[in-house]
Amino acid sequence: MKTCSIAGCDKPYLAKGLCRSHYYKQPKWKVASARYTQNWRDRNGERLPELRRAARLANLELRRAQQREYMRRWREAHPEEVKERVARWRAAHPEQFAMIKRAQLAVRRMRLRGQTVGRVDYAAVLAEHGMICHICGDEIETTAVLHFDHVIPIACGGPHSQANIKPSHRACNQRKGANITEELRPSTTRT
Repeated sequence: MKTCSIAGCDKPYLAKGLCRSHYYKQPKWKVASARYTQNWRDRNGERLPELRRAARLANLELRRAQQREYMRRWREAHPEEVKERVARWRAAHPEQFAMIKRAQLAVRRMRLRGQTVGRVDYAAVLAEHGMICHICGDEIETTAVLHFDHVIPIACGGPHSQANIKPSHRACNQRKGANITEELRPSTTRT
């Protein structure tokens, strides 16, 4: 079988002594390809944004996986820069960092107990419940005293999921501990 005449290429011969990839890299094919592309864009110009959006959505998981892999390799190649960027971000966003650490600890506790862990969007929890403590019912003044409480504690088998997490005061959450919320609510009748 004939092969490509380009040194180091052992692909099968197509025409003029070249394989398919080298044959279509010739200048005449580049011009023809550019002309075809321009004609296609002229005919489909108004549909182009829609087609690009559809292509992005069709390959979303693949693109995310590629981006994660790229970032993993970049972090391995630049460890000092990563440390520096993380330190700057931590200093600029202490409240967000504290929320992330609490969430990571909750996930770790769940995994140690063999329980499943769901994704939780804490901004959505705040949007749904507002800055109202679900334990005492009072308003939470600042994010410095804001905690996200597992209504059914992880220690009692509660899931780490969006439906099981509500905002609370730090003091209320710590006082509650591994108890169920209803047990701590102040009774309406005084003795």
